[in-house]
Amino acid sequence: LNLPGVPVCVRPDLVLDYKPSRSRVALARRLKETKERLDKLGHLVFPHWRIYVLDVDPDHPEPLLDRGTRNHVVYVGQTSKTIEARLLEHRRYAKLQSTYVEALPGLVRPRTGLIHTTLHQTATATGRLSSSDPNLQNIPVRTAEGRQVRSAFRPESDDWTLICADYSQIELRVLAHFSGDRALCDAFREGLDIHAAVAADVFSVPLSEVTSEQRGIAKAVNFGVIYGQTPWGLAAALGIDKEAAAEFIDQYFRRYSGVAAFCEQVLEETAKSGYARTLRNRRRAISGIRRTTGLNRNMPERTAINTVLQGTAADLIKQAMLNVQRLLDDSHSPARLLLQIHDELVLESPQNAAAGLIPQIRECMEGAMLLNVPLVVDVTTGPSWLDQRDAE
Repeated sequence: LNLPGVPVCVRPDLVLDYKPSRSRVALARRLKETKERLDKLGHLVFPHWRIYVLDVDPDHPEPLLDRGTRNHVVYVGQTSKTIEARLLEHRRYAKLQSTYVEALPGLVRPRTGLIHTTLHQTATATGRLSSSDPNLQNIPVRTAEGRQVRSAFRPESDDWTLICADYSQIELRVLAHFSGDRALCDAFREGLDIHAAVAADVFSVPLSEVTSEQRGIAKAVNFGVIYGQTPWGLAAALGIDKEAAAEFIDQYFRRYSGVAAFCEQVLEETAKSGYARTLRNRRRAISGIRRTTGLNRNMPERTAINTVLQGTAADLIKQAMLNVQRLLDDSHSPARLLLQIHDELVLESPQNAAAGLIPQIRECMEGAMLLNVPLVVDVTTGPSWLDQRDAE
């Protein structure tokens, strides 16, 4: 996958057009307001301030001094006192301003008037592509202020449109494939909301009666399985006590016994062979497996499971890139593949050609790998990276 992908990753048309956003003034105002609130609290002195551990991140119980200002350094369990909340708020705005709003315009190349990123095939251990100079894979999406940054990215021409094609819950589908868990596979085959389906199973309620809170817990556990989250970490993420979190995880593995068996099988094979491997047989050397059962896993054990799931997802999106680029080349389409962001491909196309191209893109991506559950690709289109609407 890597060698055939080189021409795709170095294509000169992997660009996005950046136009300065009106949100710059509003963001500067919010940044000033949060700084003033912090100054009034009298706990920190700007602009030279030092961060100390205010609490301990459950997933990193060791002291976290001198690790910069990551969120987990000032971890407070998503609750608590004004100072911590204001500090995280200020940090969020400051990062938006320094990393994106102020920095991106300076990265526009004078010759083209466009931003050109560099994609790396060998920079991540999971095999995913990474982006640098600038990192366009890290454009914010989770907050309203962060999403506004995306409004600055548009097609090169006004009569073109951006097409975003995103795999739906791909790592959970990969988990269903490898584990062969009947309940999990059936949920995907029936097209159910997987988080609601898991909540219905674990809480023993009809699917139609699943509450948003129950779905949220199920979603956290679904992804926690992939990332090796502990009961302590789940409790902190959801604002519940550790015992309740542990009970929910236990119920999950009792209900989805195939997932537990899959995790044990991966650890056993990795301990014997010294490596974990993806569905495409890409290997990653791993040592330090202590046990093959139980939920309290160390970093090598979590890494082994993550490698199989995330690594296979990485292989899948790379194959999808090759398929889509081959489609564009063979059909002599003027559309261009611009960027790959984790499980999503971003293209630009003439507006009058997008409707005919979208079904072909979806077919290329959904056929990139054969799994025991169907692959589903959600496609949106619109005049900017922010202003997107579901495609038919």
